[in-house]
Amino acid sequence: MRALILMADAWDWQIAAEPSLKVYLSRWEHGLTRPGETYRTLLCAIYRTTPEELGFSSPRESREPATAKSLRERIAELESLVQRLTGHLGMAEGVAL
Repeated sequence: MRALILMADAWDWQIAAEPSLKVYLSRWEHGLTRPGETYRTLLCAIYRTTPEELGFSSPRESREPATAKSLRERIAELESLVQRLTGHLGMAEGVAL
């Protein structure tokens, strides 16, 4: 939950308040609902993975294969975002990472 809040803050995105986010996370973890696009994007960045690897894509959503170039670009973008998140986490905890 903390990583979602910090990543959203780093990207200047608005997400649910902490109490609501706890409920969302519980529902996602128990398979009652699925995260919306904003949360899927945040979770992929946090876990440094693809929507498919997190189980977010249905067969219908994954018809078009990604090119190697687009994957490399996305990986570079996600690595940059994770580095920024790590820096924000360190600042929030008062520790330089």
